[in-house]
Amino acid sequence: MNNMNKKEQLEMAKETIEKVILNNSELTSMIGPDEELVDSKILSSLALVELVFSLEELLGKQIINDDVGFEQFTTVNKILTHLESIIEE
Repeated sequence: MNNMNKKEQLEMAKETIEKVILNNSELTSMIGPDEELVDSKILSSLALVELVFSLEELLGKQIINDDVGFEQFTTVNKILTHLESIIEE
């Protein structure tokens, strides 16, 4: 991932998010970017953890820590906004 620019990393992250949602929900095409993923039962809490681990593996860095919890991962837009803030140019 180090050779990719920020835009490419975010696109790969978006593809990972879509893949995890697709594997866990039949409603992928109907999911809006601001729809609550767990509250709407699009993802289980376990699938959300799977998503976070997949994104950490993809980006090669920890994305949840003492300052950032799962509240940053409730919608696709929140996830992408958080990732954008931690991906270096």
